[in-house]
Amino acid sequence: RKIPSLKMLKTNTAPFLLYKPRKQVLVSLRGTGTNKIIGDSIVPLKGLTETHPWFMISYNEHFDIIGNLYGLSIYNPDIQNSDKLTDDKTVFNNKNIAETNKFLQKNQLYTGAVNLGNGKYAVGTIRKGIVIIDKTGKIYTIIDEKKGLPSNTIHALFIDSENELWACTAYGIAKIGINSPYELFNESYGLSGSIYDVLRFHNIFYVSSNLGLYYFVKDKFKGVKGLSGKDAVQILSPFIFKTDSDSLFYVNTIYGMQRITEKGSINVNRINYSSIIQSDYIKNTVYFTENYDLYKMVYQDHAFLSPEKIHKFDK
Repeated sequence: RKIPSLKMLKTNTAPFLLYKPRKQVLVSLRGTGTNKIIGDSIVPLKGLTETHPWFMISYNEHFDIIGNLYGLSIYNPDIQNSDKLTDDKTVFNNKNIAETNKFLQKNQLYTGAVNLGNGKYAVGTIRKGIVIIDKTGKIYTIIDEKKGLPSNTIHALFIDSENELWACTAYGIAKIGINSPYELFNESYGLSGSIYDVLRFHNIFYVSSNLGLYYFVKDKFKGVKGLSGKDAVQILSPFIFKTDSDSLFYVNTIYGMQRITEKGSINVNRINYSSIIQSDYIKNTVYFTENYDLYKMVYQDHAFLSPEKIHKFDK
């Protein structure tokens, strides 16, 4: 088998890094900035003669994403004014990219970066693992040690033929199933105790455990006031009661039945039910079990009336 020949390209200054955005081969040379390799020639890139990015990746078929100490910016080679070739407002949302760059500066953006497709881009940091952004520049998710990475320090990123993400970290190589429908939520996300139940109420995701009730906001869980943290209690049998105009969220605790609101919990009564359901036929009525007995309870005038024990069923 013939071994391909290796040809050296002479440069006046030492090369720094190589990039391959939009199928181009670029090189950063100390003192002369970023250059394009065309055949045996090295041609300076307009607007980047004093720029040494950590990385350059394709944003789309027209623009590139540049990463450096200051965060992310867009390189637009079609602009005639070389002073405006790079900026963070060409395609990114101003507010989104400002917040993202503030985060990347704090956590030290580094050399790893890849285009994930579908308008998502992954970049590596020194302190916070992998940051995935969307096409507007907004942080979509963060993958770090809390999610299983061996280290928060990322040296390189790679996309394989199955579109899975690989990361070279300070303590080993990691394969990240970015296309997996599963995600692990544990103590690092703010949860405590043994998980009993999950449900969604008013578009908020709730989790109950033997150590409280939690709701998901942004990228972590927070405890419901009065039922978690220093006030943690066992939460059992959460259920949603549907009225003619709205839905109400209730849980069972050792202190009785509690209604959950945006401000916390409100005690309703001292009932410690084991199981509870709303009738499909008598909409204002719920049935529940307590101490091996069956009860019904009617909702009237924005409140539940006293429960009534059921001794037998009508035929």
